[in-house]
Amino acid sequence: NTAREAHRLCRALASAPRESPDRARTAHKLIQTTKSLGVRDSQALNLLKRWVRAERSARDTGSALESLESHLEHLAARLEAALN
Repeated sequence: NTAREAHRLCRALASAPRESPDRARTAHKLIQTTKSLGVRDSQALNLLKRWVRAERSARDTGSALESLESHLEHLAARLEAALN
């Protein structure tokens, strides 16, 4: 499911070094995946925007990414529970 994939990408991004060449690719995938969730979950989109702004301004992105990751984890769990 999309929320689970976005959560996985968040974890991968959090563990990737800032200078890693894979970081940009993972960040792009995270943005594309989370944008599709924004149609039904505006909070995911708001947290994504907050993280992107922090990333672009080279501020501490840790808390913004943690918030997004936590939200995606809860969203994935809710969606999975609804399907079962």
